[in-house]
Formats: sequence, C-alpha cells, structure tokens
Amino acid sequence: MEIKKVLWLEDQYEDFGAYKSFLFRAGYVVDTIPSVSEAVKKLREQDYTAIILDIKVLPGDDEVWKDIDKEKREKNPNFDSYLGLELIHSLLNPDNATIRLTPPILIDPIKIIVLSIVVDKPEEISSLGIPGNHIVYKSNFDSDTLPKLIEEIEKQTGSIHQQKANKV
Repeated sequence: MEIKKVLWLEDQYEDFGAYKSFLFRAGYVVDTIPSVSEAVKKLREQDYTAIILDIKVLPGDDEVWKDIDKEKREKNPNFDSYLGLELIHSLLNPDNATIRLTPPILIDPIKIIVLSIVVDKPEEISSLGIPGNHIVYKSNFDSDTLPKLIEEIEKQTGSIHQQKANKV
C-alpha cells in the first residue's frame, strides 16, 4: 500500500493543527513545516501527493531566503513577506523566479494548494498553472476542503501517470 504524503507549509500552524487530524483520518501523512527553507529540504527528499502552501511565511535558516526578504524589507519598510509565493515561482517557473533553486525542483502545479489570507494574488498564482479552485482563502476554509482537493489531485495525477504508462 502506497503511503500518501502531504507537505504543508504554514508558519502559524497552531491555528490549523486540527486540520492535520482530518487529513490523517482521510488516509494522509502530513509533514508540517514552518519555513520555506524547510520546504525546499523536504521537497528534495521525497515526492508528495499534494503540497499545501501559505504564500506569506517567514524565512527559515537558508541564507538565500533570508537575504531576499532583507533586501525587500530595506526597500519597503511595510513589506509583508511573500516568501511562499517566491517558492511557488521557484518551483513552477524557475527561469523567471527571483530565487533559483540549484538544482531546480520541478513540481506539477496540479499538486499545489494555496491556503492563504491573501486575496489579491489569484491571477499571479493562476498564471503559474495552479488551478483556480486550488486557491483557498483561510476565511472560507473548513474541514472538508483539503481532503476533497487532495482526492481531486490524486485523480488528476493518477490519470496523468496512467496516460504516460499507456504511451510507453
């Protein structure tokens, strides 16, 4: 039996910890992490069924991510860190990303769910290939949302894998 793993990047996880148990009961093992640098490390280590990302997160220990945040803050003292969004750009559009991962980590945009309080970035997120229904606002969030989206991801990625297998 294949273990279905989900990566969840959320720097204020204590507010959403109860949802991890909903996912566990639905059959998913959830790796919760608070920083972009930890997300990069986890994504290099293994494949995930789905990846849940907040677009506003704090930098972790990786100096590159700290530096970009510092530069933006120096230019604009009111800057709110969009490091999760920077990560999405790095994963889905590495040639045009502000931060380029070496070696790159390429993720199918269908696997990404954006869970955020930010409501002014849907066009930018969708332009990267993330389906519109995978952009979920925390104010509209309930216990059924994530399991349903992850099941949809499994169906979509399963049929993509089946199509590739049929071509071989």
